[in-house]
Amino acid sequence: MAVYAFASEDDFKRAVRAIKLSESSRLDITRKRGRWPVAGSADSGIVEGRLTNAINPASNSLTGGTTFAFIQYIDSGTDVIPRVLIEDEVLFGVNRSTTLASEAGVYVICAKINDEWRPIWVDSSGVCSE
Repeated sequence: MAVYAFASEDDFKRAVRAIKLSESSRLDITRKRGRWPVAGSADSGIVEGRLTNAINPASNSLTGGTTFAFIQYIDSGTDVIPRVLIEDEVLFGVNRSTTLASEAGVYVICAKINDEWRPIWVDSSGVCSE
């Protein structure tokens, strides 16, 4: 698994559009009520949050994924920019990378792929303050 940092939201959007998935894979982004969900909601297929336990490397990408838990951050509904986030539900993810490891408490972004929350970005240093 590759982990990237983007200079801007536009750079991130270009990278997401360039992702090529095999026919047996899918990036789970669903449309509801005629509108695309807002990134950051579980319905969007992309969420952010804080790890509640460590991410350990998988023993094998196909059969040896490891599980982890994270608290999802959601928009508090304020009009302030940057948005004020609040903690929501605990979600569970699967790490299929044989090299990715991270400590509990760090910021994470996950995408829903093949019905699993998979880490696509994990903070490399420091623990999130609550």
